Amino acid sequence: MVAAPIAIVAPAAADALQAAWLAVTMNGVAQGDVLVQRRAGRVYVPAEALRRWGVTLDGLAIVTLDHQPYVALGGDGLAYTVEEATQALRLTVAPARLQATSLPARRVSLGRVARSGWGGFVNYDLLADRSYGSTSVSGLFEVGLFSPLGSGTSTFVARSSGPGANVVRLESGWTIDDPDRLRSLRIGDSVTRYGIGGTPFRFAGLQFGRSFETQPGYVTLPLPTLGGAAALPSVADIYVNNVLTGHQDVRPGPFAITDVPVVSGAGQVSLVVRDMLGRQTTISQSYYTAPDLLRAGLSDYSFEAGVARRDFGTRSFSYGSAFAAATYRYGLSDTLTGEAHAEATPRLQQAGAAADFVLPGVALITLGAAASHAPSGAGAMVTAGIQRNAPRISYGVTAELLSDAYVTYGSSYKSPRRSVTAFVGMPVRFGSIGGSFTTRSYRSAPSLQITSLNATIHATRFASFNLIGSKTWGAVADTAVQLLMLVPLGRRTSASAGVSAHGAGESAVATLQRDLPVGDGIGYRVSGEAGEIDRLDGEVSLQTGVGTYSVEGSWTDQGGGVRLSASGSIGMIDGNVFAARPLTQSFAAVRVGDFPDVGVYADNQLVGHTGRNGLMIVPNLRMFDDNPLRIDTDDVPMTAQIVTDKQTVRPPRRSGVHVDFAVVDERDAILTVVLADGTALPKGARVVSGSGEETVSAAGGEIYLAHLRATTTVTVALEKTACSFDVTRPADSGAQPRLGPFTCALRPS
Repeated sequence: MVAAPIAIVAPAAADALQAAWLAVTMNGVAQGDVLVQRRAGRVYVPAEALRRWGVTLDGLAIVTLDHQPYVALGGDGLAYTVEEATQALRLTVAPARLQATSLPARRVSLGRVARSGWGGFVNYDLLADRSYGSTSVSGLFEVGLFSPLGSGTSTFVARSSGPGANVVRLESGWTIDDPDRLRSLRIGDSVTRYGIGGTPFRFAGLQFGRSFETQPGYVTLPLPTLGGAAALPSVADIYVNNVLTGHQDVRPGPFAITDVPVVSGAGQVSLVVRDMLGRQTTISQSYYTAPDLLRAGLSDYSFEAGVARRDFGTRSFSYGSAFAAATYRYGLSDTLTGEAHAEATPRLQQAGAAADFVLPGVALITLGAAASHAPSGAGAMVTAGIQRNAPRISYGVTAELLSDAYVTYGSSYKSPRRSVTAFVGMPVRFGSIGGSFTTRSYRSAPSLQITSLNATIHATRFASFNLIGSKTWGAVADTAVQLLMLVPLGRRTSASAGVSAHGAGESAVATLQRDLPVGDGIGYRVSGEAGEIDRLDGEVSLQTGVGTYSVEGSWTDQGGGVRLSASGSIGMIDGNVFAARPLTQSFAAVRVGDFPDVGVYADNQLVGHTGRNGLMIVPNLRMFDDNPLRIDTDDVPMTAQIVTDKQTVRPPRRSGVHVDFAVVDERDAILTVVLADGTALPKGARVVSGSGEETVSAAGGEIYLAHLRATTTVTVALEKTACSFDVTRPADSGAQPRLGPFTCALRPS
C-alpha cells in the first residue's frame, strides 16, 4: 500500500497565532503537556507529537507555524474538545487513524546454549544370561567425546556365546551444531532424511541440514493470527477451544495478535477484547494446522553424501556404492508447504516433488509424485492423502501407487506396489474408540490386508480397560482379540491383567511392577502367564548414583533361566574423573563447594547427593532445552554462605557442562593476637581480613570476624606500623571457634 502524500501549506501572514500549553488526553490516556497553536478558531497540534502517540499522518495537511510542522484537528479522524477551565485538550482518534500493532501471543525465550567442557565417557550395558543349559555374555558399549567444537560417539556390541566371541561396530559420528542458525553437520554414520518417494537408509559420509531440535521452543508450524481495532486501551483474553490461554494489553488502534499457541489439528481461537470502559468485543475464527506444514518463508533441508552401510549389526565395515541425496521443504504460505527430494548413485537416480496444503478449517491434503531410473527401467509413483485431527473426530486416508519398475536405493523390489491406509478415532464419554485398515499389494507376493479396532474405557478413577481386536487375511490369516485392565497403584507402581485369544490359542497374563525412581532406589516386576505357554518371571533392579543393576529370573514349562545385567558409565570432564549412570543424553557436573551429601534436584526430582568432593553427575538432561537444577539448602551447613540454590542450564548435544553452586564456608570466629614481644594487640587497631571484612580489635588482643573462611590473611594497621598473619581454620572447628594466639610481626607501614 502506497501512503498518500502529505501536503505542506504555508498560512497567510496576517493570521494571528495564540500558543498555549495544554494537558492532552488521547482516547482516555494522558499524553502530557503539549504546546498547542490556535488561529481563527482552529487548534493545531505538533506533527511530531502525533507521530509519537502512534497517529498516522497519511493524507493530513501539515502547516508550518513558528517554523515547526503542525496538524489541524477536527477532521480526518481527529476529533477534539478543549476545556478552558482546566487547560486540557481531549483528543479522540479513530482506530483507523492509529498505527497498527502486532503482538505475539506466544513469547519464547531462547536462552544461550551452555559451553561444553572437554572430556569423554564410556557407557556400558552388560548382560549375562543362563538359560536352557547354555551361558552367554554380551555387552553394548558407547564411547563418547565432547568439546566446545562438537561431540561424537561410537557404539559397539560384543557377544560371547559358547566357544565363539565377536565385536561389531554399530555407528560412529561427530556432530557440530549451530543453534543460532538452526543447522547441524554430522560426519560419519547417519540415516538419510525421508523425502517424497525415497526410503531412509544408513550410510557413512556427510550430512548437513536444518536442525530445529537445537532450539526446542522454535515455532515451525503456522499459528493463527487474530486482528481487530480498539478505540481505547484494552485487554484481550485469548481462548483456544474455549480454554483461556493468555492475556494481552492492547493499545488503541488496529492490532493483530500473532502466533496464538494451539494444538495441531482443527479448532477455534477467540479474542475477548475489553476496553477501559468495560465494553466487550469477541473475535473468533476456525483454524487447522499440522506439524507437516512450515510457516511462510521457513525452510527445512538436508543434504547427504557418502556410501551406504550394508550388513548393519553383523559387520563393522561393509559398504555399498557411493550416493548423494537432497531434501528441501519450504513454506510457500501458511497454508501451503512444498517439498522436493532427489537421490542418485552410479546406477540409480530418483527424484520427486510433493505439496502439503490445508483446506481452511477442514483438513490437511498431501499430493506427491516421484520417478526413478535404474538398469531395470524407468518407474513412477504417486501418493495422495487427507488427514484431519479434531477434538470430536479424527480421520485420515493415504494411498500410494508404484509402478513395477519404481525403486529407490533404500528399498527393494519386494516393496508394496499399491497400499492404502486409513484410520478413524473419536473420544466418547467413557474414553475413546478408533480403528484402522491397511491393504498392500505386491508384484510377486500375495496381497495383505489388516484391519483393527481399539477402545479405551475409563471404568473408574482407579482402573481403565484397553480392548484391541485385529483381523489379517491374504498372505497371513489370523484373528486376535486382547482385553487388558490397567490399575495405577501410586506414582511408580501399577498392575495389569488381561486375556487374549488368537488362532493359536488363548492365554491370560498378570503383571505387578514398580518403576525405578528418578534418583537412587529399587524397582521390580512380577508377571505370570497361563495358556499356550505357562510362564512366571520376575525382576528386581537397583539404581544408584553410579549405575543400574538388575537380576531377572524366569520359568516356563520348557525350562528356566537367570539373567544379570549392569549398566552405567565412567567418564572425565575437564580433568575430573567420575562414575555415573548411563549418559544417554547430556549431563551436568554439579559442584556444591566441597560439601558432601548435598541433595541435587533436576526438574524438582531428587537425582542424588554430592560425593566427598562436593561433585555430582546429573545425567539425562534434555539437550538444547532448559533444565532447572537446584540444591537442598538444608543439607548445607548453617555456617556456609549460599549465593544461589537454583540454576537453569541449556546443554549442547551429548556433552557435559559445569554447574557451580557458589557455596562459601564462612564462620564467625574470635582470634587472639599478640605482637612480636608477646604483648596483646592494642585495643582499637584497624583490622582487614582477606575477604575484605573490616573491623577493630577489642581488649586483650581479641578480634571478632563474622566471615572467616577456611584460609585467609589478616592485616592489622597501627598508628605507624602494620603487620599480617595467616589463619587456617581447623576442619573440626565449631560454629564460632576461638583461635590463636597468632603472632603479628610488626613492619613499617
